[in-house]
Amino acid sequence: MLFHFKTNYHLHTAVSTTYIFSSNFFRLALSLPLATARAHDEPVVSSIKAVDLAVLFEELSPKAASLGIPLNELMDMVFVSLGSSRSSDIVQNELCELIGWDCIDLVFALLRERSAWVTTYQSRNDPENFVEQKNTRIASVSGEEPKSLVQQLIHDPVSVAAARAAQLEANARATAARLQQVMANGPSASTKAAEFKRSLPFVYDQLAELRERVAFVDSSRPRLPAGTTYKQLPLWDEVQFPAPTKPPSSVLDVPRVQVASLDSIGQQAFSGMQELNLIQSVVYPVAYHTAENLLVSAPTGAGKTNVAMLAIVQLLRSHLTKDSVLDLKSFKIVYLAPMKALAAELAATFSKRLAPLGLKVRECTGDMQLSKQEILETQIVYLAPMKALAAELAATFSKRLAPLGLKVRECTGDMQLSKQEILETQMLVSTPEKWDVISRKGSGDATLVTLVKLLIIDEIHLLHEDRGAVIEVLVARTLRQVETSQTLIRLVGLSATLPNYEDVAHFLHVNPYRGLFYFDDRFRPVPLRMSFYGVRGSNRRVQEANMNAACYELLLEQVKREEQVMVFVHARGDTVKTARWLCETARQQQQIAHFQAPERNDRSILMKRIDRCGDMALRELLPFGFACHHAGMLRQDRTLVERLFADGHIRTLVCTATLAWGVNLPAHAVIIKGTRVYKAEKSDFVELDILDVLQIFGRAGRPQFDTQGVASIITSIDKMDHYLRLITNQHPIESSLLSNLNDHLNAEIALGTVTNIDDAVTWLKDTYLFVRLMKNPLHYGIQADLSNADSTLSDYLGRVVRSSALDLDAAEMIRYEPQTGQLASTDRGRTASLFYIRFSTAAMVRDTLEPTTMLPQLFSVLSEASEFVAMKVRDEEGGELNDLKGSFCRIPIQKAGNVDSDVPAKVNALLQGYISRHSPVCHSLASDMNYIHQNAGRLVRYLFELSLRQGWSSCASTTLQLARMIEQRQWDGQTPLWQFASATSHRLLQRVDEMELSVDRIRETGVDELTHLLRFRGRDGAREVSQLAALVPRIQLSAETQPITRTILRVRMTLEPDFTWSDRSHGTQQNFWIWIEDPDQGLIYHSEYWTLTKRTFKSKEPSFVMCTIPLFEPFPTQYLVRVSSDQWLGADTVCPLSFKRLLLPPPDPPHTDLLNLEPLPVCALQNSQYELLYKFTHFNPIQTQIFHTLYHQDVNVLLGAPTGSGKTVAAELAIFRVFNETPSKKVRSIYQQN
Repeated sequence: MLFHFKTNYHLHTAVSTTYIFSSNFFRLALSLPLATARAHDEPVVSSIKAVDLAVLFEELSPKAASLGIPLNELMDMVFVSLGSSRSSDIVQNELCELIGWDCIDLVFALLRERSAWVTTYQSRNDPENFVEQKNTRIASVSGEEPKSLVQQLIHDPVSVAAARAAQLEANARATAARLQQVMANGPSASTKAAEFKRSLPFVYDQLAELRERVAFVDSSRPRLPAGTTYKQLPLWDEVQFPAPTKPPSSVLDVPRVQVASLDSIGQQAFSGMQELNLIQSVVYPVAYHTAENLLVSAPTGAGKTNVAMLAIVQLLRSHLTKDSVLDLKSFKIVYLAPMKALAAELAATFSKRLAPLGLKVRECTGDMQLSKQEILETQIVYLAPMKALAAELAATFSKRLAPLGLKVRECTGDMQLSKQEILETQMLVSTPEKWDVISRKGSGDATLVTLVKLLIIDEIHLLHEDRGAVIEVLVARTLRQVETSQTLIRLVGLSATLPNYEDVAHFLHVNPYRGLFYFDDRFRPVPLRMSFYGVRGSNRRVQEANMNAACYELLLEQVKREEQVMVFVHARGDTVKTARWLCETARQQQQIAHFQAPERNDRSILMKRIDRCGDMALRELLPFGFACHHAGMLRQDRTLVERLFADGHIRTLVCTATLAWGVNLPAHAVIIKGTRVYKAEKSDFVELDILDVLQIFGRAGRPQFDTQGVASIITSIDKMDHYLRLITNQHPIESSLLSNLNDHLNAEIALGTVTNIDDAVTWLKDTYLFVRLMKNPLHYGIQADLSNADSTLSDYLGRVVRSSALDLDAAEMIRYEPQTGQLASTDRGRTASLFYIRFSTAAMVRDTLEPTTMLPQLFSVLSEASEFVAMKVRDEEGGELNDLKGSFCRIPIQKAGNVDSDVPAKVNALLQGYISRHSPVCHSLASDMNYIHQNAGRLVRYLFELSLRQGWSSCASTTLQLARMIEQRQWDGQTPLWQFASATSHRLLQRVDEMELSVDRIRETGVDELTHLLRFRGRDGAREVSQLAALVPRIQLSAETQPITRTILRVRMTLEPDFTWSDRSHGTQQNFWIWIEDPDQGLIYHSEYWTLTKRTFKSKEPSFVMCTIPLFEPFPTQYLVRVSSDQWLGADTVCPLSFKRLLLPPPDPPHTDLLNLEPLPVCALQNSQYELLYKFTHFNPIQTQIFHTLYHQDVNVLLGAPTGSGKTVAAELAIFRVFNETPSKKVRSIYQQN
């Protein structure tokens, strides 16, 4: 096999030359070690100020000597890279890896004048007579006398190019021979980088040396481990990795930690286990006996959850009382899991393990409001990047911590906990986004982040994804809290793959010599043989056919050995489609017998279970040893497939990735067929994430039966290198924070952690972005000269922050003073932060949302949100979108084109289709609709909150109405009875809609009359409708007014529930919004959130709400008091406040008469300590008159008196009242600053 690459030299005559090297040479070239340590040596300051080859030769001479190769060959390597067409940031990395990261200044100097250097080098006079030798060789080729290189280029550029290629290949072959000899004799003593890696005591990285070698022939190709085989076949290319070797003997000799040797808490947490495995035993001393920050990277299935458990138990041991009793009220645990779908499983597992310790594990929603008391009782945070993993982790820790009496709960958008559940729980499980929302809601010393003692971040390598910025800001927020509060918060990062683990360790403030643990594939529970297939094809259809062919060939190889195989595809419909194709192909080729279960399995059992299966596709496939599995199947069918596969009745299971995350069902071999996955937030197909790849690969190999697992991935030929790099950790993790800096900076300003530009720069220096900026500035657009002039990057970060602040200020989300650098949040900014709204969406809303916005305009605003900007309209979706618009859209689509060509129109139509309970047939439309409704609910709640804060009554009513329509999936014009899951007949509710029966009319109508009106299901149907109408949570409302002044009214509202309470429908509480509005001006003068609890409802006592509102002249005829359910449609009550007979005080109320009283002596305080505070003996007349009210009563007081009349003493009398009655309370005094 040959490797090819092109290099364009920038000479007087452009010459394009192709160099061809054998694969043997390529493998040898990979073994070139680094000359110097990368970032841990003292930097070498370059003396190059201009394009001067003599100075460059002088600087590179020691590098060539340390590499053990001639200087001219090192120069060739440098200029092959410089002369390539690759980008400067790629060339920067290549050169730094070649000559050492301590020579970064030299690399910058070469890149500044890249073209000039290449031109100069090609026309140089080599000091080692290299040019003379080459001219002689060129002359011999052309048959003429030697002449200058420039003349040769003018007369015969092709010959020069050929000679140049021959010389480079000859040099490279000679270098490769020497390197082969060096490798045979052992690594060079000068390989400082390798020495540094080995000096990290807990880093076991077999590929570290590979990643640090230089593939100078073609760095665009991935660097593969020794022993890799590469085959080029007609339909696909194949790369097979060798089976990993055993871990180093020094690690294998580490004694396993026996659970019996642990203390009582440790034994309870690890009950059911005899000993920790190898990885856990290596980490144990640091995780269990110290509070060191940890970063642990280990293969999937290697036991990282137990590493988290070690850290949790360490914290529990630190919360033992003097009597060795665990203080359960002094801490809580929050585990942020990587996937929502696994949250429940994690909650159950952790709950069972922690129950013996008295800990409770629960799941909760990130949308919930945490009270101060709830915040004070939360102590441990576990971040996991996906919701699916959150469920699994919550289950794991719940099981493990149950013996300790600890409760664990999941905290994702699918779950909701009551306050009581929060108070009884010691551990919560959530995702980074949900935890970010929760921690943004804190204020002052009551913020949850302030009190966290342990922050565990699972799958931290997701830093490289778009959502990785959330992890960055969470860690930065935590580090800032450590600095300001001077309290310890332990950070633990876990990952299945981590290319640049040193950078991540730096980011987490991990001591690399104590807390950095890296275990490569040698530590897998079952060694894994991995293979990669890149299929060819002129179009998608051909590629799909070739993928099927490759999949069948791999599958047949395994089933012939009587092994079980799981084939992973990425769409529910593709599971059945692929399984049928594989089954049909096996039958056509008369190989179906290999796929069927062996005769030793009782086939009668299989046939009996098939008879119970309700899925027709399964009934068709199961007799031949095939089955499919996805989340859309019935639970009983999924369980049947899992059981049959576990019992060996199924040889081939075609499934989606949810099986890899949610069910522990290993197989000898796994195959990933195709890597294109539809991602709704991008409205496009994207490449399968490395986290999913590793999770699927982790299912290969059964620890009880297999000595080796087999994992294969089938992708397109152009993506094969991508996955080779990912698997071998050759893609460094970069930061994604800059892409959405505005959002996160706004959140920090709203939270109060950033108050000026300097604070923002300090905050950024705690992020992973800063770590990578210092290592790879060109990747982030920082030119070499700027990097040299600003070594700490403070100036650069300051410019970035100022630019972001100007954007936020223009959107009215913050107030920014450029002269002082001060940053202050606004209502718009705080609301956007709380509802996780993107900056671009908030800016758009500022320009489009108006006080009188109605439903059509509101749908248009939502459709224009930047959350949906990545969506696309596909050709195959046009017909269904037009049908959707015509049949299910009740609101006219405004300011948009056709639904089959315009993205906002598509979003509008899909949102209305969702409210109408329509289910799209097209898979991409179904995914897009799901993504739209997940975001639309949050967006419209943001618009409602913003309208309330702006005081826009009409807009607030409309946005709340739309929010409830989205959440309930019904239109406001439909009967509210559709909202109840207890309704037994849709046709019955349709009859209610057809007869246009309102809730009030149903309640007023008897069963007999309803029977006559509905004419459906007789009295039973009428009785059910009557019972459902009684469940609609309406409130009887009355209000009274009392003038305080001519422009201030006190309003007393009486609220009584007017419905039947049902635990199934109403839970433990119902929430309502109350506001008082001026219908003429369209303004809200007062609003509040009111909760009706089940206990209050059962007491049958009315609730009272009091507030004060302004009154303006000329006086309006009335205000309106509105009580609206936060959740239910059709549960609104309006009560008018009439001002026609309102008696108001006169326009200028008289002053309070100063009574002729005897001055009161100071001894009236009856407290000698108070009396000592005053030098006078008697209070003045004003103080005497108000003394009893201030010193002996708790009523509110408004005192207006001239300057110098003793108002300060009056305030002190009120303070003394507090000290006398409630000495434990604090007093807050607010004064106007002059």
